[in-house]
Amino acid sequence: MLNRNFIIILTLMILLLISSEGIARGEQMISQKELIEEVESSLRAEYYVNGDSLISIMDKMKELKIPGLSLAVIDNFEVVWAKGYGIADIETNKEVDVNTIFQAASISKPFTAYAAMKLVQENKVELNKDINTYLKTWKLLDNNFTETKKVTFKNLLSHNAGTNIHGFPGYKPYDTLPTLDQILNGVSPANTNKVIVDIEPETVNRYSGGGYIVVQKALIDITGKPFEEFMQNQVLKPLELQNSFFSPKALTEEQKLNATAGHYSDGSKVIGDRHIYPEMAAAGLWTTAEDLAKFAVEIQKALKSDSGKILSKQYTQMMMTPVLNGEYNIGFGNEEYNDEPFFEHAGGNEGYACFLTFHKEKGYGFALMVNSSSQIDILFPLFRSIDKAYSWGLFNSGIYNSDNISVPELQRFVGRYKVSFDRSIQFYIKNKKLFYKMSFNMGSELTPVGSHTFISSDRNNKIEFSKELNSIIFNNDTFNKIPDEAILLENFITGNDIIGAQKWLEEQESLKNLTVNELEDYFNDIGYFLISNSKFKEATFYLKLNTVLFDNSANAWDSLGEVYFFSGNYELSIETMKKALVVNPQNQNAKQIIMKAQKLLENE
Repeated sequence: MLNRNFIIILTLMILLLISSEGIARGEQMISQKELIEEVESSLRAEYYVNGDSLISIMDKMKELKIPGLSLAVIDNFEVVWAKGYGIADIETNKEVDVNTIFQAASISKPFTAYAAMKLVQENKVELNKDINTYLKTWKLLDNNFTETKKVTFKNLLSHNAGTNIHGFPGYKPYDTLPTLDQILNGVSPANTNKVIVDIEPETVNRYSGGGYIVVQKALIDITGKPFEEFMQNQVLKPLELQNSFFSPKALTEEQKLNATAGHYSDGSKVIGDRHIYPEMAAAGLWTTAEDLAKFAVEIQKALKSDSGKILSKQYTQMMMTPVLNGEYNIGFGNEEYNDEPFFEHAGGNEGYACFLTFHKEKGYGFALMVNSSSQIDILFPLFRSIDKAYSWGLFNSGIYNSDNISVPELQRFVGRYKVSFDRSIQFYIKNKKLFYKMSFNMGSELTPVGSHTFISSDRNNKIEFSKELNSIIFNNDTFNKIPDEAILLENFITGNDIIGAQKWLEEQESLKNLTVNELEDYFNDIGYFLISNSKFKEATFYLKLNTVLFDNSANAWDSLGEVYFFSGNYELSIETMKKALVVNPQNQNAKQIIMKAQKLLENE
């Protein structure tokens, strides 16, 4: 009879061997080397049609003009591999390796939340206590929104404090950097508005970088230490994250040797290499994909047992429990893939993007960092490749066979389908093929994979026409057919007919129940989506319409001023930003844009 302790030890050795050397598929053992090669060569879109070619990481990076990428994979509660790809800087051509650092952008927030939870565990902070109890030299002003519910650490860390400011643009290396109090008060040289509460706490989730700057201030006041020093000594060093640090200023010469430069989606480099983020709690972390993955593993292990290096199981569970409607917990967001629960956070600074996701219970996940604004287009193809290689079973989109449909049969699918009150999808025949397009996009060819089912040429969308051809299922959403002559807001874009659009909106009964903020935010979000895709004409239409509808909104004028600035119309940008300042004289972003536009005009 075998000794019980020997069996336990043997089992642990086998598990360690499997996780470090590879995984088993049926009776076959796949090595980590083979798994890495499979991940690297098998990026795929949402849908796969037999005969499609898979693409490698490097080829996808080239296609998307992503200079450098850092990747780390978690399996069986450990970082099984990490690797760098491409170059850190298009000017130096220095290669990215596993130790090359990137800006973690908003993934700084979970680290900040983790540090705050350490103070909770040490009884130095109460999550549900008024945050002003801990703030000494600056206070979050009370107003009518905080009469019945004061803002707490928990509110701020889980994005339901009602605080403003979504994110931060950062500062160029030669800019005068604001102090933390100047950022909080929204005074020059800060380039964002004052942090205030403008929604009643614990009523809605609204992502707020501004809230995390209040946390940064509170942690400094509680500990008496500079934020970057506190984070290094209390979190980064104990977790042995050797390539991670917070910084409120430009990198030292030594740090630059191992750092990437930021790049835009067109492949060009950020002026001055990178922006600086004194808003450290929200966006100031430098790190690697491997260190992000190590942080995730620490949380996974602590949730499983009391083996955490910093937080106990009790306090880790407290941190990772969904808050309010469940969109966020303390620090991380909550997501599901094929009904499997995940914790995750994404990030984006000027010229950088990153993503961290890991399973709540099963000990797997991955971290991705790029020195480019184009990360979103490589993220899910890479995620699917990792998922397939490691048999996680998260993406079950299936494999399709192309079908042949005659032109007369294709003609049946021609028409328009309403996707929202302002836009439609149009299907049409071109070169004997079925195409579709939306308001802002070029047409895309559709591949038939069934009598009523089509896959887009980029393989990211599936369209299923109903038997009666009066509706479609576009991925998971159902849209109804409308007459070709139906008028939607999109019909006014071509002629830039703002007055016609305004009149049309006033006639829409279905919009009467929308609040002013909902409609303004909707148009503002569309405008910035279009700006990010260099659709400046369409973005200008939506943002200009916003100023007509909401002429007393500083944000509406500010956004229109930005699209003029980004499209190179500096005179109009200055004129528009001045209108934003009439509405809100404290609008620091408007002041900054005016200064930048004036300098650019002087240099023309």
